Amino acid sequence: MAKQMRSRVFKRGHSWVADVRLPGGRRVRRAAGSRLDAEQLADQLQAGSVPTTQSPTVKALCEAMLTRQHIRSKPASVATAGYSLKPVLEYLGKVDAAQLTAANVERFIAWRLETVSRE
Repeated sequence: MAKQMRSRVFKRGHSWVADVRLPGGRRVRRAAGSRLDAEQLADQLQAGSVPTTQSPTVKALCEAMLTRQHIRSKPASVATAGYSLKPVLEYLGKVDAAQLTAANVERFIAWRLETVSRE
């Protein structure tokens, strides 16, 4: 007998959330504006017709941080941050942020120590 997928709809703050457990045990949550939208979204998730979203890349998160810093900080601070992030983006820019691990960071640090000239 096939295992039944579980789903529920609940309110969190001002949003309604569709919470679905997919085959294989993977849990997917998506926010919606109304209870009806959340119920429809839960049905779509169970049917597999709504694609799951990917996490942003490290590059996208760094760009968002620089954009925010550009609004709130002095231009020299933004320039320094952009300069400092260049090696991070070169090494880790294409990595999904959700997939970033301590091992990735340790490899980046080792790579960076090899590439930086020490005087």
